[in-house]
Amino acid sequence: MSLAPSGFRFQGRWDRYVEMLVLSFKPSIVEKCAATLHDGNHAELVRCNGILDPQIQHLDLALEAEFLAGNPGGRFYNESLANVIAVQLLKKYSAKEPKIYLYTDGLSEHKLRLVIDYINDNLTEDVSLEAIADAVGISMYYFVQLFKQSTGFTPYQYVLQCRVERAKQLLRTTKLPIIDIALVIGCKNQSHFTKLFRKLTQTTPRQYRNGF
Repeated sequence: MSLAPSGFRFQGRWDRYVEMLVLSFKPSIVEKCAATLHDGNHAELVRCNGILDPQIQHLDLALEAEFLAGNPGGRFYNESLANVIAVQLLKKYSAKEPKIYLYTDGLSEHKLRLVIDYINDNLTEDVSLEAIADAVGISMYYFVQLFKQSTGFTPYQYVLQCRVERAKQLLRTTKLPIIDIALVIGCKNQSHFTKLFRKLTQTTPRQYRNGF
């Protein structure tokens, strides 16, 4: 892996076929993560070449796989991955050592209720992780940790669970076509909905409906 901070030009030469994955982060993403991990809005990354970092490689490949699959997870999943990658870069390759705070009590009951209500009210939308975190006044990085402490799920996993539960209700109580149910719960198409439903229930939407 090579890391080229903003303002640096990157150039390479190879004498054989290679595959490359190039990620470009908006400064605002890195700055928001830096503001969480540092005193102030300090986001200076150091330039590195030839780094072996399996953790960041795994995250990068997950982001690439999501893109190649047509972004079935939507904005929420992409934001989650981008946030984690940015935090890892700042932890390991920042010019200033980050100050990382550990919280163990999860979200307050009031904030957790706000988050759950927000998610349930916006299942048909392309839910934004940043918008949810902003609604309770917490950075995305710490929000993900606190939410998981409170629920046992990451925010993304919880959103998927809510979508499938809403789909189950509609499959049981309405005669809506499956494609319409897919759109109602925020899936881009019926294929994505079927894959998600099968993953979390071990059955297809049609098989589930036929059981009632």
